[in-house]
Amino acid sequence: MTPRNLSIMAVVTAITVILAAAALFSQGDIVTANRSMERAFPDLVSRANEVAEISVTDSDGTATIRRDGESWGLIERGGYPVATERVRRVVLSLTEARLVEPKTSQEDRYPRLEVEDPESEGARSRQLTLKDAEGETIVATILGKRNPRLFGPGRSGVYLRRQGEIQAWLSDGDLELSSDVWDWLERVILNVSQRDIAEIVINRYGKEAVRISRETEGSDEFTMANVPEGEKADPDALSRLAGTLSFVSVDDIKPASEIEFPERPSIATFTTFDGLQVKVTYAIVKAQTWGFFEAAVIEQTSTDDDGSEQTATEKAAEINGRAEGWAFRLAVNQSQRLFTRAKDLLAKEGDGTS
Repeated sequence: MTPRNLSIMAVVTAITVILAAAALFSQGDIVTANRSMERAFPDLVSRANEVAEISVTDSDGTATIRRDGESWGLIERGGYPVATERVRRVVLSLTEARLVEPKTSQEDRYPRLEVEDPESEGARSRQLTLKDAEGETIVATILGKRNPRLFGPGRSGVYLRRQGEIQAWLSDGDLELSSDVWDWLERVILNVSQRDIAEIVINRYGKEAVRISRETEGSDEFTMANVPEGEKADPDALSRLAGTLSFVSVDDIKPASEIEFPERPSIATFTTFDGLQVKVTYAIVKAQTWGFFEAAVIEQTSTDDDGSEQTATEKAAEINGRAEGWAFRLAVNQSQRLFTRAKDLLAKEGDGTS
């Protein structure tokens, strides 16, 4: 082997060693978990079906999820429904969580693991409590810092300190919980695709009505009613308006009775080719746009029904199931479109619209 080849081999060997060391140190936080270890919450195993309330308190507030019959609701939002599957995953994660190794029992070191008293100044910990229907505590623990890759890819770990104990523990399991309402609720409440829209009518008190429509399902071309002589509608503006109900995202939810609407609110009606009609009643209340959603089924105009998608009746039932009795604070993009004026849909001079 020539000196040149020896030099090349030495460089390759050095690089290999460096890369191996880097890989080793990059996995320094990975812990091997033994699934035979003690359960973090042994009482929960036999009492999981008794859980009737889950509360999470942190520096931002409290989220309380309470069972009512077969359903669950978020108390801080008037009992708005929480998906049962979401609750089931939380209880299951707690049931399966196991203690990996003891950590500190010294109070001054709690903040490093974020297992300090949640009510202390600057606390980053979370108080998690599960109760039964009689209000008896089943689980009470302080959840601390979380590491999503502690046990390798896809396997999380979290530090915790059980109620009444000074010992902090490292536990396995995915226990990412907070008081944020969107940690429990679906922000997107409905989705009506732009391609399904046949007609939109917007009526605002004291304003010219807005109406756009298209005759043929699958066509990209919308027409606007009552276009002033010498003016033309802007196709892009019409298309944007038709997408108003695509993935409707809300910023807050309250019982409808808690929102005082004006006597003459604005109303926008969206009709699809398969006969679904969604009515949005909305207004600016205390500088925020709030709205109610109501769905119904009218005469179907679509001829494409192969049974592969939801029917209009099923869609209406789903929307009403989520929206009936509730008011929603609309995200900015949706509220801006709902306040579209007729003149906003006209082509601007020199924009190239033909």
